[in-house]
Amino acid sequence: MERFIIPHDHEITKEDRRNLNGHGSVILWFTGLPSSGKSTLANEIEKKL
Repeated sequence: MERFIIPHDHEITKEDRRNLNGHGSVILWFTGLPSSGKSTLANEIEKKL
């Protein structure tokens, strides 16, 4: 399974998120077909959170 897990560089650091929101991080798994918008959706949700 781990061969399908691809690391993703984040625009917001853990420290920035913790300082802004006052809480730690969580993991959200986005699954789907290639080029279906998973990374785009994840980036936008990360900015909103």
